[in-house]
Amino acid sequence: MSLLIAVVVVYGFSYTVGKNLIHPVLPRPFLLYIHAAVFSGWVVFLILQSTLVRTHHVNVHRLVRRGAGSCDSGAGYLDGHHDDAG
Repeated sequence: MSLLIAVVVVYGFSYTVGKNLIHPVLPRPFLLYIHAAVFSGWVVFLILQSTLVRTHHVNVHRLVRRGAGSCDSGAGYLDGHHDDAG
C-alpha cells in the first residue's frame, strides 16, 4: 500500500514538478523547496516503516519511530502547530 501511495504521488506531481519547480519561469519561494523535500522524506519514511513491519523488524521500526517522533516535535515548533499533548 505504501508503494501504491508513492506511485500515485509521483504520477500526480510528474506533470507539474518539471516546469513549475525545477525549471520555473518565475522564481519560487525557498519554502516550497523545503516543503517538497519534507514531503518526499515523509513518503520514504512511510515506505521504510511499512517495510520494517512487513519483514518482522518491529524493534527497528519502533526505534526509528522514536527518532522520527523527536524530529516531528521539532517540526511542530517550527511551523507553529504544536500543543502540550505531545
